[in-house]
Amino acid sequence: MPVFSQHPLILENILEKDKILEWYVNLAEFGDDVYGITAAAKHYFGIRPELLEAEQAIHLALVLPNPHLWSAGLRKRDLTDFGHKRFKQIAGHLRQGGYLSDVQWLSVLAVGNFGHPVENYEKILAQFLLSGDYLDEMDEEDLNPEAIEQQ
Repeated sequence: MPVFSQHPLILENILEKDKILEWYVNLAEFGDDVYGITAAAKHYFGIRPELLEAEQAIHLALVLPNPHLWSAGLRKRDLTDFGHKRFKQIAGHLRQGGYLSDVQWLSVLAVGNFGHPVENYEKILAQFLLSGDYLDEMDEEDLNPEAIEQQ
């Protein structure tokens, strides 16, 4: 068992949280005996980690902390029922934390099941549109009918 899982308080006193997270993702298993984010990005998506799209990064994150149990959907490239829930949960946390805009969040959910919408996407989209939350992100100019006609 890695030292960082046995002594997290000691690590927090020595390293900044960002450094601990970086260390973790470079050592963590992502299923299929693949360790580290670089190897995982290459193994599952054929790219370097800095080129991962948001939905690909979420797929890798959702297998943590139990890759043996939770990586079935990643291997099959089809989310399990649990995978759909976890994917939406992670995407929601990224949206709430300001890492994904509303448009990015909806885009991620639209392709989150390996190019297909996540479970209940249409319902999520309808609730979002009915809520009017997207209007908060638009400038008054975007809402001006005269400006729209001129485009």
